[in-house]
Amino acid sequence: MNKMSNQPELEMKNKPTSELDSLYSGEKILADININSATVKSIKQVSKKCNYRAIINWLTKYNPNPEASNLDKIRGLLEAFFHLCEVEEWERSSKILLTEINTSTKEQLLKQLNTWGYYRETISLYSKKINKIPPQYKVIFINDLAFAYCEQGKYQDAKGYYKQQLKIAKKIGNKYQQAEALGGLGLVYRSLGKYQQAIDYHQQQLKIAREVSSLSLEAYALGGLGLVYEALAKYDQAIDCHQKQLQIVQKINAPREIVGAFASLGIAYQAKGDFNEAIKCHNQSLDKARSIGFRGGEGTALNNLGNAYDSLGEYSSAYNYYQQALEIYRQIKDPTIEEGSITGVGNIYTIKGQYHKAIECHQKSLSISQKIANPRGEAMALANLGNCYFSLGEDQLAMENYEKSLKITTKIGDREGEADALGNIAMIHTIIENYQEALEYYHKQLKITRDISSKEGEKTALSNLGLSYFYMKDYNKAIDYLEQSLKISKKISPINGEGVAMSNLGMAYVEIGQYQKAKEYCFKALDIAKDIGNRELECHVLGNLGNVYIALHQYEVGAEYLEQCLVIAIEIGDKRAEDSVLNIKKTITDN
Repeated sequence: MNKMSNQPELEMKNKPTSELDSLYSGEKILADININSATVKSIKQVSKKCNYRAIINWLTKYNPNPEASNLDKIRGLLEAFFHLCEVEEWERSSKILLTEINTSTKEQLLKQLNTWGYYRETISLYSKKINKIPPQYKVIFINDLAFAYCEQGKYQDAKGYYKQQLKIAKKIGNKYQQAEALGGLGLVYRSLGKYQQAIDYHQQQLKIAREVSSLSLEAYALGGLGLVYEALAKYDQAIDCHQKQLQIVQKINAPREIVGAFASLGIAYQAKGDFNEAIKCHNQSLDKARSIGFRGGEGTALNNLGNAYDSLGEYSSAYNYYQQALEIYRQIKDPTIEEGSITGVGNIYTIKGQYHKAIECHQKSLSISQKIANPRGEAMALANLGNCYFSLGEDQLAMENYEKSLKITTKIGDREGEADALGNIAMIHTIIENYQEALEYYHKQLKITRDISSKEGEKTALSNLGLSYFYMKDYNKAIDYLEQSLKISKKISPINGEGVAMSNLGMAYVEIGQYQKAKEYCFKALDIAKDIGNRELECHVLGNLGNVYIALHQYEVGAEYLEQCLVIAIEIGDKRAEDSVLNIKKTITDN
């Protein structure tokens, strides 16, 4: 946010305070900070007098259009803040930021900006002045600055500010702010995949919250712990934490926190595979966000609903929710919502086999991540691009994107992202028959997932190792790893994960001549693929079934399944599957 003109009269009409925007009372604020026309007249220094006169004008004469954005409606407050900073009135400028805004949430200005999703404005507002504000105010404002950075995915910046807050809070003996800083650090470390450190910070926060009898801090700590337990696939513990969190924020009637608690609870249910409860929670989060005008929360809830329907294979519904979330972005210009929504749409295009459309989405997501300096989002976008290029058979392009993703995740300490990147690179080595290199990368991936206790990641790593041994023709080892993967998948994954695992096992059992078992797994996988509308999975299962019946010398049946596979492969643009089917059909014809 740039400093505006000292001559606000050009944009104002002489109207009494009662006719100004009802979000705040300029006259009351002036009285609170003890500024009036009489005292301004006595100021001798011209530049100082101009700043004080501008403060009075912005707070009493600025009259925004009724249709103006929320940011324009509180522009008078922001300008008053800047002018107070110009004359180094840190106490008075701090009181401006603590002004309660007349919204349904009744939040202070500094928090209301984040509620509306104006994270960039929050950063601009505080970052240039933060070191000049008195400690008793600085410790409060720095928390919101750190939060804004965290919401934009700038975790290293957020971590630095939370640590500053913790240091100041300890120095001035402010237990409440110590707990807030500890909670913020917990969220940052969870985002970086450092789960045990995150748990430690949230447990410290919870202890202090109970010491000072703060229900809001207790809810904050429980919510943070729930998010970490979810990342560790401890879903029942996560749900328990979020239910307790929700009970507290409902008891103290904290509207914005209720939105977040429902969202977190919904995500935990979704991770557990209870999609009905997940969708119910996301809708409650959406309704609450809309009732208080929390646009950022509304966008997040829509994204979460998109993710839930995506996991259920209801891609049309998912797409619609992602598009609604994008509309929210266009209104409040929140890049975090845009990035998440575009990524979701891109993933749906990938599942449907529309890879070129998916690439367009992920390139936009990459551009946004780079623009807002979100390395974690950047690494994820690169990985998604790699996946698209891999499906198109462009292995070199896929490898380039995967290696860039690995470099970023390693640099920022994102262990979960690093494990995913290692697995992706290993996959390329497997395809080009560099099996030993593939195994090295896969075992590194498996080690990291076990180090950070990520069951989802461990399942993927085991599956990858199984496929690698399959290509090495060590089928018994392949089956061992794939069955370990399926066992975890049944416990923690949405049904799509089970389908992939069963398809891979069916392929492996063909090679050791256990055709009945191969058919059982393939048909189960086919039912799942059709139920959830996953065309890519359906294509691969049909190809596996073709191989099963050809191995049984039932060539007509096998050829029929291969033909169905080929139709879908061409339809979704899966070049690798298409080439594989054509090679098999050629082999049958030649023989």
